[in-house]
Formats: sequence, C-alpha cells, structure tokens
Amino acid sequence: METTTAPEVQLEDMKEKSVVGIRFHTKGSELPGNLQKVYARVLEHLKTHFSKSDSAYCLYHDMEKQPWDVEAGFVVHQIVASQDDIEFGTLPGGRMATLWHIGPYNTLNDSWMALDAYIKEHHLHPNKVMWELYTTDPATEPDPTKQRTLLVWPVE
Repeated sequence: METTTAPEVQLEDMKEKSVVGIRFHTKGSELPGNLQKVYARVLEHLKTHFSKSDSAYCLYHDMEKQPWDVEAGFVVHQIVASQDDIEFGTLPGGRMATLWHIGPYNTLNDSWMALDAYIKEHHLHPNKVMWELYTTDPATEPDPTKQRTLLVWPVE
C-alpha cells in the first residue's frame, strides 16, 4: 500500500525577484491556454533582448472576482526593456508562506487549499497577491508527476 504525506508549508523571508511578464484578465477555465500564449510572447521578447530567463511564474493579483487578474512571465537576472504590454517588474519580497507542489498542474488547487488551511490555522494574514514559480520545464521533463511548482503567498 502506498502512503502519502501532507505537503509541508514553510514560512520564509524571500528577496524580491526581477521578472518580465504580461498582465491580463482571464477566466479560470481559459488560464492554461492563455498562459501558453503569454509565455511564448515573453520568451520571444527575451530572445530579442538577449536576456536569459529562469523559472516561469504566474502571479494572481485578485482571484476573488471573475475574470481573474493575472500576470505571467519569467524570472530574469537583469533589467529588460519593456515593450507594449510586456513589462519589467518584480515579485515582492518579504515574509512568505510557501509550499512545494509536486505533480501535474491540474492538481495545483489541492496544494493551494492546503496552503490556505495552514495560513488560517496559524492565524496569519495573507496578501491578496499570490504566485506560482514553475521550476520544472515540461519540455525537458514531460512526466507530469515530476513537475515541481513553488506556491508563494505573502503573509503578515
């Protein structure tokens, strides 16, 4: 019989990260398709500016209303010029509740629910903004059970 363990939430101080991305509005059901388009556009922009990228990210500005207010792109290690709706910015630093999700993207909601339960149980005050850092590239690791995503939620 296979046993599983509950995901482990960490509280940590994180430094802000430089990013290049696009902010847009989307229905939850349309997010995966919209993310593919956004990531392709941002990668092309980064190639044009000879900039290397790190993890992809998806930041949720407000998920309480439909359509969702979302920003997606890539973590970068240098300033990259903005162009049209592709903008240079930062993911905030500070105290974060984090949780590693290992598995397919369509099960991320279970991990978000576990992170939310931890925040409530420990009487923390979450920010409206939260994000995912995708540290596994599906092009190099096609097995969805091995996808690693860091969930990050600023808390006070």
